[in-house]
Amino acid sequence: MALLSSQSHDSKKEELKNQIRSEFALTNAQELINNMSEKCFAGCVPTPGSSLTSSESACISKCMKKYLESWNLISQIYTRRIQQESAKDH
Repeated sequence: MALLSSQSHDSKKEELKNQIRSEFALTNAQELINNMSEKCFAGCVPTPGSSLTSSESACISKCMKKYLESWNLISQIYTRRIQQESAKDH
């Protein structure tokens, strides 16, 4: 009986961890999009108007692509570093 209770507790604990990871990922994605939008718009649209020019649109697209590539690279390096540190602790 104690084994079932322990498994149930572990299952709930893992479920909670997964929920926290999901919420953290969503928050990070929202922050990434907000920061990217602000920086790219500020850098590509010097004088906002009623619509974007083709050069402003192209600039924003390039900026967002570079921003995402940089973010992905940093995330990969950060993840690797965490894994290395975690391996040292074990």
